[in-house]
Amino acid sequence: MYSRVRRCFKLIAFMQWIQSFSTPALDQFFLLITNLANEMLFVFCVVILYWCVSKEKGLLLVCSLVFSIFINIDLKHIWKEPRPFSYSDIIRKDLNTSYGYSFPSGHSQMTASFFTSLWLQFPSRILLIFGIVMTLSIGFSRIYLGVHTPLDVFCGILIGIFLIIAVQLLMKKILCNKKYWMLYLFLIPGLLGIALTDDPDILKVSPLFLGFLLGFSLEQKFLDFQVKGKLSEQIRKVTSGILILVFIQFGLKLIGDFFWLNLIRYFLTGFAITFICPYLFQRFKKIRVSKN
Repeated sequence: MYSRVRRCFKLIAFMQWIQSFSTPALDQFFLLITNLANEMLFVFCVVILYWCVSKEKGLLLVCSLVFSIFINIDLKHIWKEPRPFSYSDIIRKDLNTSYGYSFPSGHSQMTASFFTSLWLQFPSRILLIFGIVMTLSIGFSRIYLGVHTPLDVFCGILIGIFLIIAVQLLMKKILCNKKYWMLYLFLIPGLLGIALTDDPDILKVSPLFLGFLLGFSLEQKFLDFQVKGKLSEQIRKVTSGILILVFIQFGLKLIGDFFWLNLIRYFLTGFAITFICPYLFQRFKKIRVSKN
């Protein structure tokens, strides 16, 4: 079916037309645009939201994004659609983020999911316009770089939007009733992905999400971390917290690139976001108060 649609709408011919305008400067520009959909950027936004704005809103964003990632990986391995450069003379201009299958576009789906989730929690015209521009720009960059067809991008955006709407409706009921154990159900498509695929991203996101949920459960029970604080305190929290996450990610990586060590590394990253860092924030705050 996918190949019939591809022929019917002349998707490859359209991509060839787009790439006919290629220049080295445009190549670098669209590589920069496509790299804006970066996992570290998403993590940075998550920790600011979770540590400084609202734990519940941070939890909503993480669960929505992770579920969307899981579904994207599962769909790719169900469709098993090859990248356009593998069956045509489309030029592959992005060598770093074009592994695995093509449909639907992960970059497009994640960007649409991210901004849809943010807008549902912080509705504003500026955020809506910015989210649309970013989503369309990153989606177009995937077409220009030759790693996705317009159909991959279009479906990725639609799936991302509709998934987030459904997940956030469910999440609000879970949080309202405080049935936090139900959050672990979002791991199911991730476990399915681990069982059915060899995708490297699933082995990063799954332990990170498990660590995030376990840390959240322990924090709710033992810490009751408060996000409010003065601007100077918020800056200290984000700066010190980011340094802790960087130490976990890159410090443990120096030991070696082993399978189990990588699982532990990502698990600890998620656990640090919701428990280790909030615990240290609380301790440092008490020490400063006692000194004053």
